[in-house]
Amino acid sequence: MGDSDLRPSGLERDGHVLLLHGSEPERVSSLVTWISRGLNRGDKVIYADAPRPAGGSLLDSSDRQGTEFAAALAEGRLAALPLVRFYPQGDQEAIVDQALAEGFRSVRLAAEASAAFDTQSMSDHMDIEQLIDRLCRTRPVSALCEYATSATEGTVLRELVAGHRYELRSAAFHLATGPGGLVLRGEIDRANADVLATVLDVAVADGKGVVRLDLAALEFMDVAACRQLVYASQDFRQAGGHVVLATPQPTVAWTLRLLAVDQFAGIDLVGG
Repeated sequence: MGDSDLRPSGLERDGHVLLLHGSEPERVSSLVTWISRGLNRGDKVIYADAPRPAGGSLLDSSDRQGTEFAAALAEGRLAALPLVRFYPQGDQEAIVDQALAEGFRSVRLAAEASAAFDTQSMSDHMDIEQLIDRLCRTRPVSALCEYATSATEGTVLRELVAGHRYELRSAAFHLATGPGGLVLRGEIDRANADVLATVLDVAVADGKGVVRLDLAALEFMDVAACRQLVYASQDFRQAGGHVVLATPQPTVAWTLRLLAVDQFAGIDLVGG
């Protein structure tokens, strides 16, 4: 995931982001991008990681990226914490306060969150997620919470999607909250269609009569994705709600029409 996948640079923050990764290389790639963006912005960057074997740390690399991270660590712009310092004690607010007291205008956090499941209950873990969400909404803080997809199924995935306020990234699919609704990017297929279903389940539960999905940056949807789109919104639409599919790309619009998704009551295809 490159810098083009992140929000434009400037004073705005990236918010409270849920990262779903299917492998260690995926996680590290996203983490490197997150850290680099923070350092380039002048943030204090703090990442908490589980213990790694020798040579497995981001700071062990001899390439340019590893050298830059090591320099940032020495200068105090980057801090690497053991995961036990971040979980389960819940010292996140104190960590942020200390970074701001050092004179940094904003703070960027990253933590391998799913590793914390081994040391705390899901309820306690979600309490910490709620604290981080509050910090991201009320303080100059952005947070990347890293979860292995194998550890986030069913109700766990639903709680995480709800707790991160529709800010989600994975290797193939990104979700963000835009001014006109939920913005979908990338590709949705049988491998991640359950994520789309969970997003819709959470969105329709918010009680609004209309859920708008901006599909302008969505490049691909397969049959499984369309099926989840229909089924996950069924009760909501039967109760009078509407799902608006806005400005899909031609290939996505073709798929939606081919599978007659736009013919279901309460699904409105607009543009594209």
